[in-house]
Amino acid sequence: MIVVMTPSCTRCKRAMPRLSKMVESHGIRIVGLTYFDQDGDAMKVLKDAYMPSFPIETVSKKDFMRLTWGRGVPRLARLRDGVVEQVWEAHAFPGVKEISGES
Repeated sequence: MIVVMTPSCTRCKRAMPRLSKMVESHGIRIVGLTYFDQDGDAMKVLKDAYMPSFPIETVSKKDFMRLTWGRGVPRLARLRDGVVEQVWEAHAFPGVKEISGES
């Protein structure tokens, strides 16, 4: 799973505990993507406040914008064998069964 997010996004912050629980309780692999600098204050505050149980990596702002397509964040994508199978917008984040492909 890939979650495209920013540390300044309220919906992203609200999603952090749920995403971390999916990692901790269900073993779902998630990687966060942002364009914010890892050493910047915004990322430090996010990591200190929410202690995500998944890595958050930095991509270029251009790549970030291509991933969000102007639809905003967070966006969650399920990948299988390197191919995006499904994308969910913030208002429609799935449950564990849907993420694992059981639905």
